Amino acid sequence: MEHKLPIKEGYLPVKQARRRMFMDTELKVKDKIERLLKARFIRLAIYVDWLANIVPVLKRKTEAIRICVDYRNLNEASPKDEYPMPMADMLVDGAAHNQMLSFMDGNAGYNQIIVAEEDIHRTTFMLPGNIGAFEYTVMPFGLRNAGATYQRAMNSVFHDMIGHSLERGRPPKLYVSASEVSIGSLLVQDNKEGKEQAIYYLSRTLTEVERKYSAIERLCLALYFTVVKLRHYMLPFTIYIIAKIDLIQYMLTRPMLRGRIGKWTLALTEFAFRYVPQKAVKGQAVADFLADYPGEEIENMDSLDIANANLLTRGHTFLNNPIYSVHLTPWELYFDGSKLMQLPEQGLF
Repeated sequence: MEHKLPIKEGYLPVKQARRRMFMDTELKVKDKIERLLKARFIRLAIYVDWLANIVPVLKRKTEAIRICVDYRNLNEASPKDEYPMPMADMLVDGAAHNQMLSFMDGNAGYNQIIVAEEDIHRTTFMLPGNIGAFEYTVMPFGLRNAGATYQRAMNSVFHDMIGHSLERGRPPKLYVSASEVSIGSLLVQDNKEGKEQAIYYLSRTLTEVERKYSAIERLCLALYFTVVKLRHYMLPFTIYIIAKIDLIQYMLTRPMLRGRIGKWTLALTEFAFRYVPQKAVKGQAVADFLADYPGEEIENMDSLDIANANLLTRGHTFLNNPIYSVHLTPWELYFDGSKLMQLPEQGLF
């Protein structure tokens, strides 16, 4: 793994104007430079095009000096590396039910990644007094895409452990459903036994205007409503959409994207979706149940085991086309004892 510093077309090298520094700070900076030279993190630079100033930062606890470099001009000329970064709340959710957690401190983590040889000269920085100019041979702080490069390196190092002894999980599946007055959705994930485990479920009633939508538009609205609410869960993964029709194909093959369909399609462009024809009934039945009994927004409940739903399949009717119909036996929902749900006119589960 190495860090590259490409330059966008039309940008010329920038040499910043030299800055002054107090003598006592200069001595501390010189000591820090000697340590970096000894560690071979930097080397002497000659015949440079890019030249930046250093910004010494004083650590209050130890009164030591940390050398930062003003790479603003270089960062402006560099294209953005859009490598996805992990989301803290998802990492917390992934580690929530483990009995033991271990942590690793990556000492000087950025400095363990080298800079591409052809780009080293662009990291040049100048020092006060007669110390001279130096360039980084390893990745320093302050570069625009340093975080993306480091995350890519960590994913490469731990690729065979992620999802096993490390957390970031299995591809989620999304069930969506819509009735004439409400919409519902269920985000699930297969556990170690291969059974679907609920991650999050949502439902809400439709407004007077939304009730005039066609049946397929209400399903598209359910998908849009879900991705807005659960964006942090869905963005890093390829989401398998399980529905009665291919919503993504319907939205993307419209003659012209405008109005509400255009708005929803635009919001879905940052996600990776894959349609899966509906075969299993259990997960879809939960989504249908949420659509039939909307209420206030329900909190995350990952203890619901969909495999416990007791269903009897006999046939289904969709969009007035008798394909097959589904008749449900009385519902039994299994909870861990910490959740209650009030259903309208149906009593308390």
